[in-house]
Amino acid sequence: MSGILWWIFYFLTIYAFIPGFLSRVFGFRVFRRGRVKREIALTFDDGPDPLYTPQ
Repeated sequence: MSGILWWIFYFLTIYAFIPGFLSRVFGFRVFRRGRVKREIALTFDDGPDPLYTPQ
């Protein structure tokens, strides 16, 4: 049982490490600043709040 848990731990560690490593080495990013003149931002609001909405 202990061996299976170690394999799962190794797999999840590598699974989490490889995407971050590739994005840093090859420059794959979700956000890139200064590439375009016009940008669109999507925001999500959870609704009116009696304290902060009037402000």
